[in-house]
Amino acid sequence: MSNTYQLLVDTTVSVESANVTAREILAGLVARGMLEANSSGNCLPALKSDPLTQHDARSSPPDTNTRSDPHGSSTAGDARGVSEKSASLKLISTTGPRLGYRPGRRIADLYHDAENEPFWNLQFCGVEFVAQPLFNPTALTNSDGEASCPSCRSTVSFDQPEFLAQFKRATVQRLNRQTGDEVVCTQCHHASVVDAWKVVPPLAFGNLAIRFWNWPPFYMTQWSLSVPSVVREYSGHTIVESFGHL
Repeated sequence: MSNTYQLLVDTTVSVESANVTAREILAGLVARGMLEANSSGNCLPALKSDPLTQHDARSSPPDTNTRSDPHGSSTAGDARGVSEKSASLKLISTTGPRLGYRPGRRIADLYHDAENEPFWNLQFCGVEFVAQPLFNPTALTNSDGEASCPSCRSTVSFDQPEFLAQFKRATVQRLNRQTGDEVVCTQCHHASVVDAWKVVPPLAFGNLAIRFWNWPPFYMTQWSLSVPSVVREYSGHTIVESFGHL
């Protein structure tokens, strides 16, 4: 059985502020009873490498033409504990352990589905915080298999090997805040930055993501509240919804 995830990405928080913002969101979700206070790695599926942050070209030498980042530098902050009554928040990193938070006591009141087994009873239903530069690579292997040009609105298929290779290179350049993050449209031949292209699910570049493993999509009518809106309330920033599966 594959594991799916709902992804909420803060697209405006800086790397330096990502840990602080993550703590504030976690503390709010715990206070609302949407997440348990204690963290554990047992509620997360095993990953050989995290697709959000691990990409083949990430190990290439840095480009000397680095694009300035309006949201801060790329140095990740440390992972300190949540203050006051909420649990210790240890954020996922390339070197540390992965810890997640199981759905809290109020989730059964916020999601109603009489036809299916409650998702909070699944082994892997944890929520984890990823605080480092990232994007959702599932966008490059999505069922639509295409991207919409922001200039001419034409759709270009990822079945074209050269276009897909160009798109992948641009995502890595964008993730590393380097020049060369433009994609040339095969229809109008205009070059646009990769995150301006419309892809389903969204690429969702950012420095902070919350990944909800095997939670139902947040647009479903079974939800009695908007989870993205709650996260947006605590972050104070733009939140982009995306999704994926492993």
